[in-house]
Amino acid sequence: MTKQLKTPLLLAVASVLLTGCASVQKSYDGHDLSRIDPYVEKNKTTYREMRGLLGTPTLTAKTKDGDFVAGWALVGNRPGGAFGRNVGKGMLTLGFGSSTYEATVKNVIVRFADDGTVADVRKSGWSYLQKHRITNWLECERPLTEAELNTPLNYTVDEICEVYANEVAAKENIPVDEVDTGKETDFCNIPCHTQRDAVSAFGPLAEVDQLVDEEEGDGARFAEIFPR
Repeated sequence: MTKQLKTPLLLAVASVLLTGCASVQKSYDGHDLSRIDPYVEKNKTTYREMRGLLGTPTLTAKTKDGDFVAGWALVGNRPGGAFGRNVGKGMLTLGFGSSTYEATVKNVIVRFADDGTVADVRKSGWSYLQKHRITNWLECERPLTEAELNTPLNYTVDEICEVYANEVAAKENIPVDEVDTGKETDFCNIPCHTQRDAVSAFGPLAEVDQLVDEEEGDGARFAEIFPR
């Protein structure tokens, strides 16, 4: 009985660490954000229609000018993923080792006009490893390129740090094996990254809500854009 309960419990804990209980959309194959474009028309598509397309927002907020903003995090979800490593490492270290959770996250941030229609759409994304041992931190954190945003990526734990190392090596003109893939950066989970990108796109935000209530019809057309 203990083993049957332990796995779902650990998976639930991992989910909370990654998402902070905010709403996210998951897909094993990741998400090609270019697939959204035919469904969204500026000055026509409404907030309600965006929720039907992408689901319950990860966050909502208002800009300093009072414009309504909503952000959606689309997550590459690899069932099990780093979970197996964490279980094995926990057994070897008697539970004292750090836990690792991979994340390949793409954000769709939308600013709405006063009439409730789409005024502006921004796309962004991140890949990183989230580590936990008493406290939380990130490793191999990097923003996704435009090409990656428009490809259905879902990086593994090893791939996240491989891509990070290659990118840093190219920028700093150093050998790949000299890149410190264990460099720690400040903890920021999925909704935190969504909020960061919303601020980067539209400036300081107020009335930020990362626990948006689900409504009937949310995500009803999601599978049209991203077939499962």
